[in-house]
Amino acid sequence: MTGGFDDYLDDLRGQLSRCADEAAAGRARAVRGGGTGAPRRRLGQWPAPRRALTWAAVLSVGVAALAAGLLMVGDRSATPVSTSGLLATPGAQMLPAFVQPVVPGVSASPSAGTTQMATPPGYSLAAIAAVSPSDVWSVGARGDAGASGALAGVQSHSFVVHYDGVGWHETSVPDVGPLTAVAATSDGEAWALGPAGVILHWAGLQWEPAATAAQNGGAVLRGLAAVAANNVWAVGSAQGTPFATHWNGAAWQTVVLPATPGGGSLNAISGSAADLWAVGAAADATHVLTLHYNGATWSSVLDAGVSDGGLLTVATIAPNDVWAGGDALLQHYDGSQWRDVSQTFSGVREALAGVSSANVWLGAAGGVAHWDGAAWQPVTARQMGLSDRANAQFAALDALSPADVWAAGTLGAGSATSAPLVVHWDGAAWQPVVDAVQSR
Repeated sequence: MTGGFDDYLDDLRGQLSRCADEAAAGRARAVRGGGTGAPRRRLGQWPAPRRALTWAAVLSVGVAALAAGLLMVGDRSATPVSTSGLLATPGAQMLPAFVQPVVPGVSASPSAGTTQMATPPGYSLAAIAAVSPSDVWSVGARGDAGASGALAGVQSHSFVVHYDGVGWHETSVPDVGPLTAVAATSDGEAWALGPAGVILHWAGLQWEPAATAAQNGGAVLRGLAAVAANNVWAVGSAQGTPFATHWNGAAWQTVVLPATPGGGSLNAISGSAADLWAVGAAADATHVLTLHYNGATWSSVLDAGVSDGGLLTVATIAPNDVWAGGDALLQHYDGSQWRDVSQTFSGVREALAGVSSANVWLGAAGGVAHWDGAAWQPVTARQMGLSDRANAQFAALDALSPADVWAAGTLGAGSATSAPLVVHWDGAAWQPVVDAVQSR
């Protein structure tokens, strides 16, 4: 945009310069003729076509200069406006939608003011994977701009964002539908789960399909864990029974799991090469499923908790320190058995992440909670810097250290104008870093 604008100004300057040169040449001819030539004309006496051209050039330069000044002021604005209709939190980043088309009727300038559009696309984030302080992925879904009626707020397209240590940017991705999980390794590779068993892979240059629903036997995949570039697990269900597939660096292979009478589904997986936990729910929702992998085989581990409902998330901190959460459930494994954990906060336990036995985070609707080794302490959305936000929902967490924790989810969950939400913990406070999307 800047290059074209500069070229436009240069062209106008050239037109004015030529007009000035012609006028000077006319004066010179008059002087050489001793004043006997044609009298020098003033602007008002010039032929109509020349007057029109000159005034158009002068006015164009003025308008262009004014526009440049406004753009410069807009670039210095401290409070950007979200095209999703949500005002960005001061200090938070408006996510540039680099691969999204310009939405008709939406101002592309992030300057302060009023930005209107009829029906903006909704956005949501469902998963996050932090590899290092300068390498974080988050995936989810977006809707269609301009959708109305039953389609308003429906998010049916893939949505991927990445943090490079400087800022968050949207990344182009094959549109396979909403993405529900992401995992990454330190060598720059990443994987994401789409609908109906689709797996996407990032090898450093672009996202591309790595496995299809047909290759996974029509499985629905929900949980993902990347232990290494040649050791990646995805879990879910197929034909009503728990399902797991493994990437060995060359191919995805279906893995035999312990029999589950009545069937069920696995929703999450977490751990290391020889200490992996996969959790879920039985088909009749009468008990939870907890499966363990020791590096060679999978086994079913009896859950001693209340076990009603299902488990949606799991965080493996150590062989004797594993947390799992779900529908009004929070459980802990101490190395010998699973037990229910009493707590006072409400909401579905959608995400867990931890770095030690005294530093575990849990995400749910309306905020997060922190385990300090003795008790769980809830942290509300207001305490996370989202005091002016309603319906903040945290669907994903990942932690690199006690002073480097990421939470991802949705602002205005369930509405047609929902926006992606990323919040960061630096060891002292939570700070929103992404809470809006800005079209080009």
